[in-house]
Amino acid sequence: MLLLISVGTLSFSSAYSAMVDPQTPPNALPFSGGSNWKLVFSDEFNGASLDTTKWGVDVSTSSRGARTTHGINDWWWKAANVSLNGSNLVLDVIKHDADTMYCGSVSSDGLFEPRYGYLEARIQIADTTKDTHTAFWMQGKNMSNVDGTGYDGAEVDIFESAWFADTTKAVVHIDGYGASKQANTKQFSVPGIHEGYHVFGLDWTTNSMTVYYDGVLKTTFTGIWVPQTNEWIWLSDGASFGDIGTFTNEPVGLLTSAKFDYVRVWETAPPVPQVNLTVLSEHGTPIPSGITTPASNSLVNASILDSPVINGTTQFVCIGWIGTGSLTSGLGTNTSFTITEDSTIAWQWQTNYWINFETTGQ
Repeated sequence: MLLLISVGTLSFSSAYSAMVDPQTPPNALPFSGGSNWKLVFSDEFNGASLDTTKWGVDVSTSSRGARTTHGINDWWWKAANVSLNGSNLVLDVIKHDADTMYCGSVSSDGLFEPRYGYLEARIQIADTTKDTHTAFWMQGKNMSNVDGTGYDGAEVDIFESAWFADTTKAVVHIDGYGASKQANTKQFSVPGIHEGYHVFGLDWTTNSMTVYYDGVLKTTFTGIWVPQTNEWIWLSDGASFGDIGTFTNEPVGLLTSAKFDYVRVWETAPPVPQVNLTVLSEHGTPIPSGITTPASNSLVNASILDSPVINGTTQFVCIGWIGTGSLTSGLGTNTSFTITEDSTIAWQWQTNYWINFETTGQ
């Protein structure tokens, strides 16, 4: 499964910048596009074991909800069902006995909990015909608070693959799981989901959460359904609640596995501050010229292209410049400097005159 989340206003970059996997490709961007992103978290799952600075393994202390219509009377998350194969996080689904299923799950609870952002994961889902579903989702610590909104936390299911057709659902659950619970379910098509890897994304801002599949916008949540607090990430498979498959007829043992190629999270990159550069020159062709607004901390290459300049019997020769701000004064017709504040280049010219002496008579 792949989850994408887009960050609006984000406040966790400095704390989480060290959580970027060094094996993530340089300048990696969300599959759905855009350029104004800063990567703050990633895991390529290329190691020999799970990175426990980013993920915890979920272990059930009691059976999760029975799926009796599927012949599954109890199912559990087990540590033994979580592994890395050198390039993927693998979550195995095992038939333990006639009516028991063991599955795998990891979460970033207490380790990485973004608020807004673009989360993305590339996933090969487990075989749904074996009565299992793969999920990428988020959870907030105060999701059970009842206030009629998800502002204080929600269960956000980016997708759950519980059906045989090329379809899935995104669901936001708010106000806990009791009598006051509310849910907003949105079904959407996912062409080819049962074959190979696919990218799931969530662009989460203060105003909306937009779900993407293989870079294509699928659905959007707004209003009370958009959390305004930190949420952790969950990668899991479990007993299916959707189409009824072949679990009851399968032998005891490994049924299928979900494979996660990577998870990446971006925040919106802060705007690059700009400064003013003013260039003054009485003659010639200065580069740059006039008033420009380069990015702060960028390199400026400045020059005069055509010195000397000849006008009749008068010659103008560029001899240097007077600089202010980030530029000190100097001699010559070119200079380079890093600009960090409003600055000025005033090119200086020396005037030479051609005097023609003629002698007549004695």
